[in-house]
Amino acid sequence: MGFSQIAIITIIAILAAIVVIIAIMIIAGFATFKRFIGKQKKELNLKDTRYIPQFGDTYEDYVNFIKDKQEYMETLEKSEHIIETFDGIKLKGYYFPAKEDSKITIICSPSHRSTCFNDFSAILSFFNNKNYNVLFTVSRAHIGSEGNYITLGKKESKDLIRWAEFINNKTPGQSIFIYGANLGAVNAMILTGLDYIPSNIKGVISDSGYSRAYDFLLYQIRHEYNLSPYPTVPIANWFAKKIAKVNFKESSPIDCLQKSTLPVLFIHGNKDQFVPTYMGDACYRACSSPKKLLIIDDAPHIQSYFINPEKYEEAFDDFVNEYAVNQNKD
Repeated sequence: MGFSQIAIITIIAILAAIVVIIAIMIIAGFATFKRFIGKQKKELNLKDTRYIPQFGDTYEDYVNFIKDKQEYMETLEKSEHIIETFDGIKLKGYYFPAKEDSKITIICSPSHRSTCFNDFSAILSFFNNKNYNVLFTVSRAHIGSEGNYITLGKKESKDLIRWAEFINNKTPGQSIFIYGANLGAVNAMILTGLDYIPSNIKGVISDSGYSRAYDFLLYQIRHEYNLSPYPTVPIANWFAKKIAKVNFKESSPIDCLQKSTLPVLFIHGNKDQFVPTYMGDACYRACSSPKKLLIIDDAPHIQSYFINPEKYEEAFDDFVNEYAVNQNKD
């Protein structure tokens, strides 16, 4: 075999390797796009052990804690409701009325690919004891609601406004608080920067929310997969912009909080390795409206209530009592 033939074969092999590498990068980017904002296909399994490394050594105990609380939740009266969003899709929600007449409603927004039944069943007994009405929402593109893509707060924040309008029609005169965990916290924080917010939304409680979607994805690729996030995240963002009309760089609670007029209670665990604590602190520092910060020692991701329910309940109760109008009497 002559030198020229060897050179040609070598060039072809190099080009083939480059094509394979580019193909792998594109596939990885598309898979990241689908995993992050694609429509939920199956229910979240809380006992999936893949979550343990970033959710901490207490995760299994946390799951058992939730399961116990869900049994109590099943004893409560609730009703199922459907609303239509500003862009014409239908969303599901579950309304838990207070034991007695109440002027306070907590609207709950769940974490990424999760449900309020997973995220908020533990604290529901506290809400019931405080005589709050509670609404569990099912986010767009999650099982039970319509929608093809999760939009990282771009549309979900406006969906929460529609749920507030639903509450205003159902039980007028409410002081409404938006309470979110993880991506639900992002939805709530982005809501604070909207041009239109009903006047009876009195505050937001953000538990374990990230500061910017793009930064969160960079962090996740590095820490969950031990890979370089480049060019996977930029490629995923390209797919998101082209297919779902969502820009990871524009999903920025920090930017919205800089325009906020709503009081915000920020809650974060100081051992959160999924959404690092510094992201919650950055959101707190960016917020231009009245704000409070609760850091729970030794709490991994969204486990602050499990680790220290007394401190969590005290902060929550103080916040609601401070900003609610005609608050409930103990």
